[in-house]
Amino acid sequence: MNTLPSEQKDIANMQYYINMDKRYQSPGHLMAKKVNLILTLLQPSSRFIDVGCGTGELLFRTKDKYDEMVGIENNGNAINFAKEKIENIRKIRLINSQDGKIPYPDEYFNSATCLDVLEHMRDSKECLREIRRVLKPQSQLIVTVPNWYDIINTRFFKRNSLHVQAHSPYGWMNILREMGFKNVMWRAVDFPILHFDFFAKHFAIFGMCIVIVSRKEENA
Repeated sequence: MNTLPSEQKDIANMQYYINMDKRYQSPGHLMAKKVNLILTLLQPSSRFIDVGCGTGELLFRTKDKYDEMVGIENNGNAINFAKEKIENIRKIRLINSQDGKIPYPDEYFNSATCLDVLEHMRDSKECLREIRRVLKPQSQLIVTVPNWYDIINTRFFKRNSLHVQAHSPYGWMNILREMGFKNVMWRAVDFPILHFDFFAKHFAIFGMCIVIVSRKEENA
């Protein structure tokens, strides 16, 4: 999926993904905590798609959970890195999609993730529209996005050139509802300084990175 605008794709070189993979392998890092949390939230199903699969970490970690798995990316370096990680796991297919399209028929998948993707896209609604198209009714979609503080970093201080849009958690959930998803729950991945899961669940508005679990509504 179009996880980075075209003018930013060269920033995400192979070293970028090597560094990302190191974060996934570091138990105390936010990226590692994020994947571990997603693993507890994903429900078993037959066909799973990870939109913006990056290094392929989630696909690798869930390889025994699904019968058929697809990873979508638009960065060749990410695809190459993921291929090395996944090696010859035949039920996993990696697709380099430059136009943001998912080359599968309507209502094909039972479960989907879109992790740390939407904030990189100028048209996140088009991405969600395509995900919704390929999901069966009532299928689970898990999204991760930055918390509200990213509005300050992105819009005012311009500190993160890779983020092209920013919203509060409520803003992201409104977008999901608009695109035909019912939000089931949301929480933070981690809580700063204290790092208590209780705070990440119940005081998520102050937490680090937001997880939104939603389902495709049938008649939206």
